[in-house]
Amino acid sequence: MHDFLKSHFKGFTMGRNELIDLMRALGLSSYEAKAYTALLLHGPLTSTELASHGGIPQPRVYDIIRGLVEKGLVQISHGRPKKFSAISPEVALKNYVMRRNLKELEIYSRVIDELKSTHIAKEEIGVWTTLGIEGALSLTNQALQLVENELLIAAYTDFLGHVISALKRDISTCLVLYDVENRTQELQERVDELRFKPTHGPIIVIPDMMYVLVIAGWNEGRPTSYKVTDDYLKRLLMEYFLGYLRGTSKLVSSRMDRIFERRYVHLVRAVDHIRALQSLDYDVRVLVEGRWTKTGEHAVLSGRPIRYVENSLKGIESLILRTDEGIELSVGGLGAHLEDFEAIKLAVKAKTRD
Repeated sequence: MHDFLKSHFKGFTMGRNELIDLMRALGLSSYEAKAYTALLLHGPLTSTELASHGGIPQPRVYDIIRGLVEKGLVQISHGRPKKFSAISPEVALKNYVMRRNLKELEIYSRVIDELKSTHIAKEEIGVWTTLGIEGALSLTNQALQLVENELLIAAYTDFLGHVISALKRDISTCLVLYDVENRTQELQERVDELRFKPTHGPIIVIPDMMYVLVIAGWNEGRPTSYKVTDDYLKRLLMEYFLGYLRGTSKLVSSRMDRIFERRYVHLVRAVDHIRALQSLDYDVRVLVEGRWTKTGEHAVLSGRPIRYVENSLKGIESLILRTDEGIELSVGGLGAHLEDFEAIKLAVKAKTRD
């Protein structure tokens, strides 16, 4: 093996074809990748030697070298015969990648700016699918970016490692873990409610009930992602999450008794927060946006929660609210029809009593 390779690729065990594939993944053309790899493995070469070692046509050598020189990867000696040599990849290849990334970011910014002034058609209601890890992560990051009030997640820790940095700290987040993991402390600091449910279920992400993202096959490395926007299916999946995954899971940690302000879409979690604060004798007020169940008219109510109505399974069914006008009325969650008011969004605020 050439001294150049020994100095720059100490411990190198990768095959030539694998290295060529990696170079192509960095944006080099097929011939550029072959030529650059040949120079890395064999050191300075003439055009004839490069064509032979690189497996590239002799008439194309100078065009290929010109492209590599423009990318800052290769240098040329002007003796007789001319020779070509790879510039130290730790420096040249890194600089090339950074410049390429900057250029792509500039193009991305231009695309986004153009789209802001262009009407983009909305998605049709239904179920949309995508395949692969990148698709799953793209849809997940979209959900984490869009959520404004409440986020529900059921997932494996390997998956969370890809998205945990995108979790918003000012969002009410309920996370149900499917497997045992060693990052519990970090997760406790990022979510309001951490639970454990040992099972092999699909990954579920619910941002504000805008849609439900279901990812199947993550552990097998071939995930299929389903973005559900149909209202009926969304409610079924919401009930599965809240009633089964959350309802039968073990509570690992909760910060609800230490957070004085949060926004919710799901009444059951809002009530849990209210109860945690009231148990410490805080003065709790609730702002509820929704509709009157009898007329369907939109309204916003504010007042103090005074009691709760539970079903036979001890699950929260409705909240009794005393409004600022002194009227007591029942508030139900999404889809409520027996209560006076259906809550679509709730804001919980607490303070110490005077």
